Amino acid sequence: MNWNALGAIADALAAVAVVASLLYLAVQVRQNTRQSRLGAQQVLVNELGNALQAQAQNRSLADLVLRGLQDVEALDAVDRLQFLSHISHILRLYEAVYFHHLEGTLDARIWKGFEGAIADVVSYPGMQAVLRMRRRHLSDAFAAYLTSLSTRQETLPIFGELGTSAGGAVKARLRRAAGYQGDALSLPVASVDSSVPFYEQRFGFRVVERRATPVKAAILERDGVRIGLVENGGDSSQDGSFFEVSDVDAIFEELKSRGLDVSAPEVNRSEHGAFRAFFVVAPDGLCFMLGEPVP
Repeated sequence: MNWNALGAIADALAAVAVVASLLYLAVQVRQNTRQSRLGAQQVLVNELGNALQAQAQNRSLADLVLRGLQDVEALDAVDRLQFLSHISHILRLYEAVYFHHLEGTLDARIWKGFEGAIADVVSYPGMQAVLRMRRRHLSDAFAAYLTSLSTRQETLPIFGELGTSAGGAVKARLRRAAGYQGDALSLPVASVDSSVPFYEQRFGFRVVERRATPVKAAILERDGVRIGLVENGGDSSQDGSFFEVSDVDAIFEELKSRGLDVSAPEVNRSEHGAFRAFFVVAPDGLCFMLGEPVP
């Protein structure tokens, strides 16, 4: 065998070695790319999981989210700020997921689940309001994608049908409160502790704040509307509040189902307008009028 033949063999072996090296490098690159994709997916899943877990474990936040998804405008200024901040954070995470999907760095099987969740959340009227208010905070592509999702027919509100109770009946909402003596946050009672259970069990309120000074008091809330019970020495039989409601018949049926003995709504006219309304007198003496405007 001459030197030329040996050189040819050496060149062939070198070429094989180069090909083998390139194949090995390709495998390594593919494996590293896959690991990078999996890592990016896991980071997003973890971040979304943490945000949703905080929402699930914090009753106050969960209640705020539910109310905000129903009607952002019904929230007071502080609740609206908190709701918009929380939802904006969730939207930014979903936006990152969306662009990973576009870049092909997200497993299509995982994207399918994300897309379904995004579509269901966007179906709420409160989310539609958020998109109108915060559209400029999102990329044009993602904002357009969310708009397209909102027109789909197969979306389903994942927290239950809006405006309904667990039994499927229409759930009326309080829109505002107006104290007879001018302040619905300072309704006089003899004992806050004795009064609160009635409002929680019969009216559907929940306590959001308690104070011991300068007088004992409790702030209760339902549908973003607040009233306050205070031990200020006032005469409860001479005070109370008017509640404007979204559907007087629905809330009448709701309170009846909660065990209240109430008379059917009737039209009441005064200098403040005309309302179909009914009255509830609480055990502590406070009187409440619940009404819906009529022409």
